[in-house]
Amino acid sequence: MTVKRTPKTFLIEKINDLVERFDKISCQYEVKDNSGLHFIKIIPRMYFKNHSLLQEAMMDLLDDFNEFFPEDGLGFFTAESTINIENPLYEAVGKEYLDWRNLDSNCYKKLDKSFTVANPHQTDFSGYNYLAA
Repeated sequence: MTVKRTPKTFLIEKINDLVERFDKISCQYEVKDNSGLHFIKIIPRMYFKNHSLLQEAMMDLLDDFNEFFPEDGLGFFTAESTINIENPLYEAVGKEYLDWRNLDSNCYKKLDKSFTVANPHQTDFSGYNYLAA
């Protein structure tokens, strides 16, 4: 017996492929109101807009999706879009994607070593120059 492939299972598989191939991205997936409109948010924005291989992979995914699911629609967007993911059905993060949620203590140690201060008593971070956000 053959298992019928759904748009959701198809897209989750393809999102996993994307974050494995482009490991500096994060993807969120949602279907809007059971309308057959599927959205994938890809961040960071600079990678989304400027990485030609990622754009090519998105177009290939769109072509495949339209071939297998002609009654449904698929759109991609990034940060600062008018579309927003409110209830993601699925999220995937590339292993090299940097986000405050996936920073561990090893990353903080690397950052500390990268940003050593030559004279710790006279820095821009002194009490005189400190501004509360």
